[in-house]
Amino acid sequence: VGVTIAELATGRHPFLPAEKGGLASTERFWALAEVIKHTATAKECAAATDAAISAAVADCGAELRSFVCAAVRAEASERATVQELLAHPFFACAEGAESSTPPPELLRRLWLGDASPARDC
Repeated sequence: VGVTIAELATGRHPFLPAEKGGLASTERFWALAEVIKHTATAKECAAATDAAISAAVADCGAELRSFVCAAVRAEASERATVQELLAHPFFACAEGAESSTPPPELLRRLWLGDASPARDC
């Protein structure tokens, strides 16, 4: 979920260099496999994953960065659960709203860091 959200927010796969953004889905998969392949230990894999994700969403809003980092953890036991992700501040604006889908403009502002869910809902 986190990789998909990062890709939707930035327009590129978080494990690919920007100049290789137009690759097919299988090539994007192999880019992630390259990150894993070039790490000798689980700790190195986690560090490489964290670095790639952090760099990919560095220009996004704080709530989105936090959500993506919680969802993308190399060690499954460290990843946020579905319930934790749904309770994350990134989705807080949907609570109590008529629709469970935040308006596109609010999502855009959240991604760019121009809005606070608590303030804008």
